[in-house]
Amino acid sequence: MFKIIISLAGIQFLQAAVQVLKMKFVALMLGPDGLGVISLINQFIQLVIQVSTLALPWVATRFLAVAHSHGHESFERRVSVFFRGILYLSCAGMAVAALLIWKFDYLLAAGFQTYRFLALISVSMVVPVALKGFLLSVFTTAGKYRFSAVAMFWNAALGTVGMLAGAYFGGLHGFFIAQAVVEYFTVAYCLARLSGELGVKKLTGKVDVFKELKALEGSFELIIYGSLLYFMAPSALMAVRYSLLKSGGEQLVGVYQAVHGLVLYITFAFGQATSLYLDPILKRDIPLEEKLVISNQYLRKISLVIGTLMVWVVVFPEFFLQLLYSNAFLSGAGFLFAFMLIEALNLISGVYLGMLVGQGWYRTHFVLGLVVHGSIGLLSWYLAPLWGIWGVAFAFGIGALATLLIIYARLLSHCGHFIGMRTVSVTFLILTCLAIFGGWFASFSHSPGWYPELFSIRIGIILLFWIMTWLVLSKDEKNSFFAFIGGLKTRVKL
Repeated sequence: MFKIIISLAGIQFLQAAVQVLKMKFVALMLGPDGLGVISLINQFIQLVIQVSTLALPWVATRFLAVAHSHGHESFERRVSVFFRGILYLSCAGMAVAALLIWKFDYLLAAGFQTYRFLALISVSMVVPVALKGFLLSVFTTAGKYRFSAVAMFWNAALGTVGMLAGAYFGGLHGFFIAQAVVEYFTVAYCLARLSGELGVKKLTGKVDVFKELKALEGSFELIIYGSLLYFMAPSALMAVRYSLLKSGGEQLVGVYQAVHGLVLYITFAFGQATSLYLDPILKRDIPLEEKLVISNQYLRKISLVIGTLMVWVVVFPEFFLQLLYSNAFLSGAGFLFAFMLIEALNLISGVYLGMLVGQGWYRTHFVLGLVVHGSIGLLSWYLAPLWGIWGVAFAFGIGALATLLIIYARLLSHCGHFIGMRTVSVTFLILTCLAIFGGWFASFSHSPGWYPELFSIRIGIILLFWIMTWLVLSKDEKNSFFAFIGGLKTRVKL
């Protein structure tokens, strides 16, 4: 399992590195204001996608995982049904969004009307982005984890080259045009590989999408709950950005995007490793006890990896903001560790989140989404004008804690005691250390001489943390680590 996590996370780290490189040059070329506009527009597109597709990309993962267990013919038919459904809905959503922007731009929030033509360019991405997410999940469900990971990497790499060239020659307009072109290219490539990788050839032909979906037990219940969640999630994130836009302008949105974006780039690899490897397992027809054993083992291992890498960011917040963006974003160093902790909590809860859908606990999943996204959106709306980015961090923190508590309560009520103290203690130790280190070093973020005065202390803290992490490893985990290092040495020699 260590090998799978590290190999998948390794590919995703390369993808995250490419994305960081893109944002680094975008930040240098366009500054905090430009980064804030990109964040605002892209979040708007995600809102259109998630509202118009009625959660079908998310619903599909549940039924494709089951269909794959029942043979190739069943799997191929499900792929065709969901592909057509997502295609039709995303086309309709793209058309409606373009019409609203073109004819009814007064409906857009104050501060957003300025970017009307940028939004029109971006709306062209609705269809390919929706299909890309679905097609990659098809490969993942069929066990082609590596293909999905590599495809996502090349999508990021080509996108970076194209978007940077577009931004250089055409500013924000060139950036978004290049982004749309790359998304269409990625979808075309995935469609071309469906036959060769999975043997899926029948995406054309007569299919009654509504009838096929109706025949799937629980599909409409899942679609209803999923659609509401798909609406609430991007709406909450839009509320975050609008509240910051209203209280501090594009620059404050840009600083927030830099801080939260940096954290998401770093944690992205772990989240994708969970989605590619663990989620399909949790959605299959296997006993719940077996799912819990796998999840508990996965949680312990991913917690160790998360802590080993995150400690660098919470101890050197200013360095990473300078490295990945520029000096113009250093005002965000003081609360970088808070968002790092929040995303660590989200990664931990994400280990068990797929089980809610896999077990058919749709109402619990809906209640969780309602509480989490509602708290993020509403609290940010009221706290951002008062506390700025700290108010947003507080809202996200409440959402992350609520997610953990709701998932734990649901599993505890259904299964009783399902997780060992050894696993919990390791995760708790890592989170506590990250909070203490990050909070202490954040207090020095406004000191001009932070680097030369505290550099040796910070390195010492990291070494101490690594020693503590090594001591909590089991004998088998240490042997697995040495075996993995030995394998790397062998590959390097070859």
